[in-house]
Amino acid sequence: MTTKLDLQVQVIKNKLGLSEEQASSISEVIKSHTADALNVSQFLLASNADPDTVRVFIEDYGVSFDGKTKKFK
Repeated sequence: MTTKLDLQVQVIKNKLGLSEEQASSISEVIKSHTADALNVSQFLLASNADPDTVRVFIEDYGVSFDGKTKKFK
């Protein structure tokens, strides 16, 4: 099964002319980053963290939260 991540990495690979090994490395880094972020999310949900604490964790992952649309970007 082809995942959304597989497709995104394939686009990067083709655009930059990367080897399969380089593309695989990118995929692993993205998977690791996503797993870390999800694990932090579970912790924040379980601890009923206040919005300021959540913001600090989110910003550390290079993501911001738009209070108006209630979406991450």
